[in-house]
Amino acid sequence: MPVEEWVSCPEGRGYRYEDGIVSHYLRHFKKHSVGLVKKRSDKIVVWLIGPNEEWSISKNEIYPIDVLSTGDKHDKKICNRCHCLLAVEDFARNQNNKHGIIRRPTCKVCEPTSTNVLQKVHRQGKWKNIGQSRERHFSVRFARSGRSLVLRQKS
Repeated sequence: MPVEEWVSCPEGRGYRYEDGIVSHYLRHFKKHSVGLVKKRSDKIVVWLIGPNEEWSISKNEIYPIDVLSTGDKHDKKICNRCHCLLAVEDFARNQNNKHGIIRRPTCKVCEPTSTNVLQKVHRQGKWKNIGQSRERHFSVRFARSGRSLVLRQKS
């Protein structure tokens, strides 16, 4: 069984490859995207995990990576949402363990903050209070006090 060759594309540009046909226009994708080499020729066809697309990329615009040497214990880590190879410092701290710091699996750019999620809920306008025997609707106002979120009922 052949060994899969994983690569990173730091430039973030190439030609779309669809149904065996290479596009004539140079296009861009997210920088530092991680992909799997599908075919080698004068240009390399890479399947990028994040957008789930095949791209034809020049040999000098990609470099091979060892996906097993990425993560919290190494200097690079792959985001589980955008699938980009980034420095470990681009991931927020999650907790400590006896071996060191554990970081979140999603990079700081992709990680939705709690305020973004709450703003989406706030735009919906109403929450259902399921704890009561009858259903009661009420609107809430969001306020930040220190590190915790406080939900207050609007009067």
